[in-house]
Amino acid sequence: MQTKVGLFGTSGITPLVFFDLDTDDVACPWMNVPGSPVRNRCPSGSYLNRSLKLRIKVQGNQVEFFADDALLETIPYPSPEGAYRGCLPAAGSIQAGR
Repeated sequence: MQTKVGLFGTSGITPLVFFDLDTDDVACPWMNVPGSPVRNRCPSGSYLNRSLKLRIKVQGNQVEFFADDALLETIPYPSPEGAYRGCLPAAGSIQAGR
């Protein structure tokens, strides 16, 4: 199963930056930023079968990806100005946090 959690532009069509949680063939959390190679954290055993707090921080020209408040990766990103829209799956066991 794959679950994408991230930020879209205000159009809601094109993902900007996101986590891709893949538990099918390669059980890893993948971190995606346009124009950069996709990065992952493997193995993902510590991220499976439990509640997990994910956070994406876009600041200046970089994106920081966090899991349970621990920084996983910082990726350069010439972030577009303007607003972002959060994206969560429509159904499943993911809950939005504060």
